[in-house]
Parts: sequence; structure tokens; C-alpha cells
Amino acid sequence: MSHTYAYALTIAILLAVMLSPALSSFLLHRGMKETHNFVWEAFSNSYHNLFVKVLRWPRLTLAIIAIVVAAGLSMFPRLGGEFLPKLEEGNIWVHAIMPTTISLPQGARLVRGMREVFLSFPEVANVVSQLGRPDDGTETTSFFSVEFPVDLKPASQWPPGMTKERLVSEIDSKLRRSFPGVSFSYSQNIEDNIDEALSGVKAELMRSRCSVTISTPTNRSPTTSRRFCRACAASPTSSCSARSASQAS
Repeated sequence: MSHTYAYALTIAILLAVMLSPALSSFLLHRGMKETHNFVWEAFSNSYHNLFVKVLRWPRLTLAIIAIVVAAGLSMFPRLGGEFLPKLEEGNIWVHAIMPTTISLPQGARLVRGMREVFLSFPEVANVVSQLGRPDDGTETTSFFSVEFPVDLKPASQWPPGMTKERLVSEIDSKLRRSFPGVSFSYSQNIEDNIDEALSGVKAELMRSRCSVTISTPTNRSPTTSRRFCRACAASPTSSCSARSASQAS
């Protein structure tokens, strides 16, 4: 979409600069005469006076420009990392991860209970669930993964003082109390698809962890443990316990 906007704006500028004046010369050549617009003359005179002052004090002008540029650059760390602000879609996309060894009947029983938790909130209009991988087989997952598209009622029908952030927090608290050991993440329908298409994950922020536990005998060198530590140290967010095991031995 960004490329489409860029191409459209580029073509529009070229047409406005090159084609429009040429067509105007053919269509408006009759009866053309010079006129004086007092608004344009005032703007031209003020611009001319400013240009003369800039040429008279070049160092002061450069100093002012440098200050303005530095002030603009100093605001960059305060800017957000998103190209567009977060849009409200009127829904919640919930992704739950259950234990990987769960069976289909047990997973379906838990999913039924999760749907009841969602429907217990008056702000929720309806909710459906998808247990396991999608029908097209584009995701390599199993019965431990479940997704919930949760449709919300209009905000005007919510209780006074209720916000979406508070609603998601209350839903998450109730789900975690009712289903310990299950992890939940929250997004929106379109937002989730965009995040997955851009980064390949179903979240805005992911952290990869590596953990290795090795018991080194006392009569052996801790070389193997150090090798595993170096392997895990390749990831800046990894946590490796092989070094502590070798030191303990």
C-alpha cells in the first residue's frame, strides 16, 4: 500500500508540473492578460525582504537553521516505532497456547470453558474458536494452539468507565485464574494478520531464549560446557546454565 501511494503521488506531481501547464497553454491561450493580485504581491514583497535579510546576515541564518535542525533531530527518540497509529477494530483476537501434549478431547473441553469465560463479559457480542492448525495447513501447529476471534459490542453499550484496555486486562485475569498453565496473547484481527505477515510471529514483540543444563563429572574437563555457553551466547537474549554446572563440578 505504501508503494502504491508513493507511485500515485509521484505521477501526480509529474502530471501537475509537466502536463497541466502544456494543456493550459492550448485551452486558455485566448483572452489571456496579466493581472495583479494584491495577495500575491504582498507575499512576494515579504519573501523578497526576507531573502535580502538572509543574504545580509548569512552566519546568523545558518546558526538559526542549525538550531532548528538540532531541535528536530532531538525529537526522534520520542517518536513511536509505528508507521500508523494503532487503529481500533472493535474486536479482540486471542491466541492461547496449551501444553503441547494435550489431546484433542481435552483441548476441546478447555476451549469450551474459555468461550464461556469470554461470553461472561457483557461487552462481548459473540466468540468463536479454532482449535489446532487451519484447514489450509499453512501453520505447523497442533491441538495445543487455539485462536478466538472475539467480537465486541459498540462502546456506547459498555458499562460506564469501561475501556478496551481494562476489558482485556479483566479477561486475561479471569482466564489465567481459570486455566493455569495456559498462556494467552491479545491482538486484533487485521493487526494479527499484519504482524504475522511482516515478522512471521503472532505478536508485536518476541524474545528467543536458549537454556542448556549439563552435569559435568568431576573427572572431566568443562570444555563441553564452555562450548554450549558459547553457542548460547550467540543470542543476546539467551540464558545458559552450563557454565554454572561446570563451576559447580
